[in-house]
Amino acid sequence: MRRATPIAPLLAGLALTMALLAGPPRLAQLRAPAPIPVAPLDIADYTPGQIVEGDGPPMERFAPDAFQAAPRAGIDQSIPAPEGYPVDFRHYPSSEEIAAFLEALEADHPDLVERFEIGRSSQDRPIFALRLTNESGAQAIADRPIAYIDGQHHARELISAQVALYSLWWLLDRYGQDPLATRLLDSRAIHFVPSVNVDGNQIALDQDQTLRRTANPSCCDDDGDGKVDEDPTEGYGYGTDTLSRYTFDQAWADANPDDPFAPGWRQHLIGQPQQLGRFTGALGGPSEPILRLDSDGDGRLDEDPVGGVDANRNYDWHWAEGDMDLRSETYGGPAVWSEPEVRALRDYLAELDTLSLGISYHSGVDLILFPWGHSASEALPDAGMFELLGRKGSQLTEVNGFQGSTRTWTAQGLYAGFGSTMDHLYGNLGAFAFSPEVYGGSSVTRLQRLGASGTFTVGQSTGFGFNPRPEEILASVDRWNRFATYLMAATPNLELNALTVEGAELRIQVGNEGVMPTGLGLRLTGAGEPIALASTESTRIGHGQLEFRVPLDGLRAVGNRLELEAWLASGTRAHRIERDAWTFDLVADGVRLTEGTITPFVELGPQFGGWWAGDEWNDPKYRCPRGPQNCPPQIQVTPPAGASLPTAAPPTATPRVDASAGAFLPWLATGR
Repeated sequence: MRRATPIAPLLAGLALTMALLAGPPRLAQLRAPAPIPVAPLDIADYTPGQIVEGDGPPMERFAPDAFQAAPRAGIDQSIPAPEGYPVDFRHYPSSEEIAAFLEALEADHPDLVERFEIGRSSQDRPIFALRLTNESGAQAIADRPIAYIDGQHHARELISAQVALYSLWWLLDRYGQDPLATRLLDSRAIHFVPSVNVDGNQIALDQDQTLRRTANPSCCDDDGDGKVDEDPTEGYGYGTDTLSRYTFDQAWADANPDDPFAPGWRQHLIGQPQQLGRFTGALGGPSEPILRLDSDGDGRLDEDPVGGVDANRNYDWHWAEGDMDLRSETYGGPAVWSEPEVRALRDYLAELDTLSLGISYHSGVDLILFPWGHSASEALPDAGMFELLGRKGSQLTEVNGFQGSTRTWTAQGLYAGFGSTMDHLYGNLGAFAFSPEVYGGSSVTRLQRLGASGTFTVGQSTGFGFNPRPEEILASVDRWNRFATYLMAATPNLELNALTVEGAELRIQVGNEGVMPTGLGLRLTGAGEPIALASTESTRIGHGQLEFRVPLDGLRAVGNRLELEAWLASGTRAHRIERDAWTFDLVADGVRLTEGTITPFVELGPQFGGWWAGDEWNDPKYRCPRGPQNCPPQIQVTPPAGASLPTAAPPTATPRVDASAGAFLPWLATGR
């Protein structure tokens, strides 16, 4: 692939280009930046969803005030960050740096990390997954509940990979020091695929910061000339921008010398802005023009870009209803599962039998998205739980200068998306799934007045609209790590909290540290036939404990066995998420455990200021992405008082346990 070559001053670049154009015909002609009239566009012409998906013009073509600036938090020295690794959350790493970081973490934490190459990309880069768990724990790893996190399905969303990488690093770094990180890795298995679109990550950094799709060349002849990817954008990676000139009347410029785009600026604009072209220097350093290449000599520029298919529209959930226009940014591909990156995730996820939670990170706006993506009206079985978890997410993300993120049913508040990761995780696999959009900011990179005149040079770039500046990365990743660890803690984790003899009865106490609704199966085998103490179909446990009592005359002196099975009671596909077993003898002073461990109940809610957010987080700014005048229907659900869910009656002293020991979670009403 040929690279666009920056040349130093603009006038020299223009002169060189004119000389080249006047010479003998060439297959690939160089074209220098030239003033192009650009009409200012208003953000109101497009919805946030259309902007994120690229249905409107590139961000460089919008008026400079179209996108609200994100907080400029700067580097907070109190936020922990790695030292001595190729990923430091102070720059956007290459795909090779990410791979080296994952390899180093595995080497540094061999008892907590297992790294897998789960597939290869279109350009033959490895796609890595990491499993984090305490491998020395008594419970078999395959029987532990699983949380899954991925990032960067879309190339230009660099920060989405950083958020996943930060949670991964934080859990490992804080293990043994922070009680939350330690408990999560002791009790659960957490899987990460930090960068799905590994080719796109590199292309966005080096060549084309606007790229959303995969780099698969087999899918798309965008200009219909029988060739693929022969005229892509080059040299326009992250850190470059598009410069434009705006001229205002002198009085307005003098009154607003630092930012002429104050309210009412359009009335003072003289003529139309002129686009000067693409330049280096958006992150500092020399500002030099970037020559654009007509690589196939057809007189057009950038008309057959790299790739590609929208990897987040290639999953088998209502895929056929998606966008089949190969020129669209949301093109779902020539077939479901057509992309090697998506097939790698499909096959990997299929092996995660105890999957409870899925998080798939994106960027472009600041939203907490939950199902459904494909429909605004299809029944959402777990609407109440999604609303409660999302509401807490709004609270937890109001940190580091950011307003709490707005939560929404995706198809109601943002857009309809067919074949998405989130819907696959929830619809096909039965896991509670979220797709947070972790950052959206202004596309303006720089603003400079020309002397004392009324003319201003403005830089804009897609990369800055979708990703915080390097010095702002830590503030963003720390913010979303708070929500991620909350969701990990909310996943069910059932433990045997007590096994004691009291009088003529055996007392069994089982607790769920998480809050997601869970079906509990519990079977005791003693002297006779196995006793079903609880059934996954009829016994529900939310957050808290259940107690069971069994007469001792039904047990043996040695070799009694207690078996537990937990099912995630999601409304799409209930499935087993945990299994454990204990063997014990009856001795003079009570019970002697010969297999398994008894774990005191761990209350994780205080780590987050309580499990649920208060009524103040129902304000429209936290649930109406398009403003209060265009707000999706509110999901009506009342969280339980305090930390516990009303899922169980108080511990009973009766030896028989039936379905009444765990109520059906009546508070999870799904009225909208």
